[in-house]
Amino acid sequence: MPLSESDKRRLTDEISSVISRAKESSRVLPFAASVDIDPVDVPGWLTACPRKTLWYWRSRDGKIEVGGIGDGLSIPGGSAASSLDHVRKVQEKYPNFRPPMFCARRFNLAEPYDEVQPFFPGDICRVPARMVVRKNDQYSFHISISVLPDTDGDHILDTVESEIEETKQISILGMPFSLPSITATRAFPDRDGWRKNIVNALAAIKRAEIEKIVLARRLDYRFGERIDPVVLLMLLRERNQSCYSILHQPRPDVAFISVTPERLYLREGSRISVDAVSSTMPRGSTPDEDAVLEKKLLNDDKLSREHRFVSEAVLADITTLCDGEPTIDGPRALKLDRIQHIASTVTGRLKPDADDAKIVKRLHPTPAVAGVPRERAMAMISQMEPFTRGWYAGAIGMIDDDRAEFAVGIRSAVMHDNLISVFTGAGIVRGSDPDVEWEEIESKDILRPLLSEKALS
Repeated sequence: MPLSESDKRRLTDEISSVISRAKESSRVLPFAASVDIDPVDVPGWLTACPRKTLWYWRSRDGKIEVGGIGDGLSIPGGSAASSLDHVRKVQEKYPNFRPPMFCARRFNLAEPYDEVQPFFPGDICRVPARMVVRKNDQYSFHISISVLPDTDGDHILDTVESEIEETKQISILGMPFSLPSITATRAFPDRDGWRKNIVNALAAIKRAEIEKIVLARRLDYRFGERIDPVVLLMLLRERNQSCYSILHQPRPDVAFISVTPERLYLREGSRISVDAVSSTMPRGSTPDEDAVLEKKLLNDDKLSREHRFVSEAVLADITTLCDGEPTIDGPRALKLDRIQHIASTVTGRLKPDADDAKIVKRLHPTPAVAGVPRERAMAMISQMEPFTRGWYAGAIGMIDDDRAEFAVGIRSAVMHDNLISVFTGAGIVRGSDPDVEWEEIESKDILRPLLSEKALS
């Protein structure tokens, strides 16, 4: 699809303006160009691209989809300020530079790195060099570059046009695919270790040290050969339609994927919406059975207490950020493909100084992935869990102009060569049973449906 004459004129003016400013200031300036394009299969475009750094994001409602390759601009966090603090400074300094950007923050910035996690920074915002963005049925192509005072404007225009020509209409969903054979599995902790962790957590709850703690397990699957992360995410996406789909592949043999149902927050201008999600019940095989399980979910004392800890903490946190009293909608059943949760939604209008840096700092990590009180629960998690969480249960989001949407990176996995580490967790409160909680984390394993299908094929 060649550039239209109007796009060429617009881009020529934008490029000339940024080059002039670069010459006047004698410094390098960030530049982002966007052009509307014909529909393109975003995962297919990523698959067709040379395997540089890849990013993929699809919103929970499916209305927004973003694929990115390469690093056009990295905004790391420092010891005194987060990456989101620096994003605000970049936007204030360069008001015309507002491309979509991917942001991520680890579950616990203080936890040590393991052998794979260094590829997933603790706190960073990144603008890919090339992006294809779909908003509803509208598609656009974005390119981000650094402009020097002596940059050739015609070369930039030629680059944009040639890159658009290379966006290809490829679909990977119809590709034949089957999981390779599993050669080994190992759980961290194993079932005995899990029981021990739950017993210790319940003892801390009884001593009134904590009210709730969310404990997790890492289950390693070693396969006979490497699996393509994009193809695997698309298979998972088809089975988790009501969830976010997230991928970051920093190099060909390493990737993070998540098909999470949980939104940390949605900000549109000064309006914010925050989810409180907890407690788990399976879906029924028939509508009547599903209704019975939903009623059990919403009326179970232990599950209701677990949700109350989450919703009350979220309401308290968001109240400090808002003008006036936020409203809460819920509790209600959040129904996914295989399981259902209790969910409530808190909405409010933000104070003028409540930017994304303050929002993430206040909300993350939520009681749904850490516990109550948060700091004590996180300290216990670090002591009890025999692995590094990294981006699992972290905050992973997209910022686009005056809109931000962050998901909580649960239902996730880290892929390293032919090893896939799957992370699942469960909220522990008074009355929790170790064996019941073990079954819950088993049910949340994102690979389990694919493995079941493989066994039946």
